[in-house]
Amino acid sequence: MNSKPICISMDTNALQHIVWVSGIVITALLILICPAIWWKISKKKDAPFRPNMINVFFQTLISIPFILIIGLIITLVVDSYLIEDSSKEFSSENWHKYAEKRTEYANQIVDNQLLIGKTKEEVVAILGNDTVNYFSFGIRYDLGNQSAIDRYWLLIHFEDGKVYEVIKAGM
Repeated sequence: MNSKPICISMDTNALQHIVWVSGIVITALLILICPAIWWKISKKKDAPFRPNMINVFFQTLISIPFILIIGLIITLVVDSYLIEDSSKEFSSENWHKYAEKRTEYANQIVDNQLLIGKTKEEVVAILGNDTVNYFSFGIRYDLGNQSAIDRYWLLIHFEDGKVYEVIKAGM
């Protein structure tokens, strides 16, 4: 019997929603059970205060901001560590899907030499044909504006039909 592991693919936004809703629900439950906790503590013989509803009410009221802060911190930590933003890593799919992040992807392409040795056809298959200009030296992809006045391009130089240099240039 051949068993395969079960893999669940989930959109990053859906996972973030689950984390945040879980954080809110857990925090709300803690706030709801807070009076019961204070009541149980106040019923102990060595408790510094008498068990009455007014004491429990004010203790709960004072506890709520702390519970909210702790719940928010835990949710933020879980959100930042468990959820890996798949749009941060370069891929052909991300290049086309997240055009606003192309300057970040260009840095990864240059730093990791992802296109070195590829043919012009392979480069166009990876990066597409939408913002491309062909020149005698090779191909120039428009990366868009990184700021209000700075425009960037990915310059891909070919030698003997293969990529030998990739530069991110700005003006």
